[in-house]
Amino acid sequence: MNFADPGVWCWQIVNIDYNRIKAIAEAGFSWVGFQIVSGKDGVVVSGNYPDFVASARSLGLEVAGFGWAVDSPILEAEAADRLLDYWELDGYILNGEQPIKYSQPTYQCPECFGYSERWVKRWLELRPETPLGFSSYGIFANHDIHYVPWIEAGARALPQTYGNEFPWMMPSAGVLGAMDVRQPWNGPPYGWAED
Repeated sequence: MNFADPGVWCWQIVNIDYNRIKAIAEAGFSWVGFQIVSGKDGVVVSGNYPDFVASARSLGLEVAGFGWAVDSPILEAEAADRLLDYWELDGYILNGEQPIKYSQPTYQCPECFGYSERWVKRWLELRPETPLGFSSYGIFANHDIHYVPWIEAGARALPQTYGNEFPWMMPSAGVLGAMDVRQPWNGPPYGWAED
């Protein structure tokens, strides 16, 4: 599985039947992902997960899980590890946003900023060969998350871009923002490589 290849991230799969998965495959996507964990808790958001996985695989799609970063990096990495095995998935995407930023709404949080290093360290102990993606805000460079552990672990940057909702959240802005995170201990060059 290569998160640099085109993929589709499905959150609620309740409305994604075989024909929709077939349309994803026919459109040239190579993988689909769905939520399996939130923090350290496994979730079934909606829909028939076994049918979704079987349908995707029958159409040549690889299947990834994703989950939200909350506040317990080691336990959360371990939960993702267990659930990848449970659902027999090919890769994992962590979605890290406000809870792992240094700048919290009313204070500075070094512990939050350190989440990434602790999560990635545990993940690499458990699954050094499993494809990993890091998803976050549309423009990574605008947020003070600790990106270096993800970059050094080979995680693919997956900025969330919503051009249909916000004109400035286009994929091109996401790519540039991931390449320009400007954390000084990681550069120059800064951020993710262009590929």
